[in-house]
Amino acid sequence: MCVILACEKELPTRALLKSCEVANPHGAGIAWLDKNKKVHYEKGIDADKIADMIDNNKISLPCIVHFRIASVGTSKGDNGKLLTHPFEISDDSKLRLSHVMNKNSDGVLFHNGTISEHADILKDTVMFSNKKMLKGVYSDSRIMSFVLAQYGHEFIEIVGDTSYNKYAILDKNGIHKYGTWYSDNKIKSSNTYYKVNDVKEFSYGGYEFPYSDYGIDSLNDKDTIFYRDACEQRESIVSNVDGLKHKQFFQHKQISQNLDKEIKKIKSKKKQKRERRENIQFLKKLNWVFPERLSNDDLVMYVEQHRKNTKSINDAEKHQQSKAPIKLTLNDYESLYRINSEWTPTQEISGGDC
Repeated sequence: MCVILACEKELPTRALLKSCEVANPHGAGIAWLDKNKKVHYEKGIDADKIADMIDNNKISLPCIVHFRIASVGTSKGDNGKLLTHPFEISDDSKLRLSHVMNKNSDGVLFHNGTISEHADILKDTVMFSNKKMLKGVYSDSRIMSFVLAQYGHEFIEIVGDTSYNKYAILDKNGIHKYGTWYSDNKIKSSNTYYKVNDVKEFSYGGYEFPYSDYGIDSLNDKDTIFYRDACEQRESIVSNVDGLKHKQFFQHKQISQNLDKEIKKIKSKKKQKRERRENIQFLKKLNWVFPERLSNDDLVMYVEQHRKNTKSINDAEKHQQSKAPIKLTLNDYESLYRINSEWTPTQEISGGDC
């Protein structure tokens, strides 16, 4: 999900930074504006490094901090560091871990969310803008920084889906925020998933949800007892319909149908809980921290996105392997010699290695 901290009046504390990092463990980045209106950024770092930079007075306001949890693009190794935020809003969106932007640049982009159609957006932008394809690793957020360089910040309002995605841009004019933001003292945050209270619940938009039950009602003892009794009652009704009068038969049939609906609902609950548990385990294997925070819909979306990315990588590797040169054996060379009289081997075909 990631989290963005937009700091215009106050710098974040070490405790706040560590809390964000626990919930979003795939690397951090920070950008700030100096007195000459130049944007500086450093990324591929952690909460302690950002806190040390603040303590040593290297960071000035306004600044933006981002902690990543990977949904599109790798989170591992050097490429994982390069895909932490921010990204330069430019024609090539260069991949570097630190830089000082030109005063007249378009600034840098931070993103919280997932842009599902990122590949199509990249393809269309390259075709219509006549720009070269991005080089190196990329994510949906890096793609958006490239797109904004062509069409301006206003493009976010068209395809950015700011009801779910949040964007923050830092340029010579300060911070520009898109989407719904929350207040943490004098700091604006793109979400509050990093806030965990004493009873292991997380807060989001003013509401609190237990980790274990978010997204689905628990299948409690009451449900279990009702499920057992409903099954027994239905079986009794079905087995005793013989000999009932016409009106009684349809009354019992209606009761049976209602019970079927209730049984189906509880079965659906059990299925949802099982699928939710499987999706959480899937994301944990990919180093996600607290995927329990996510709703069922978000869990499904992230799992499908990871599987889609994995399939794309596997397909690309297969395609690359299919383009590999074919190694010819001695028998292959003999066949070539027989069907092409103009081809003459440099060595005797029947002897030794070719």
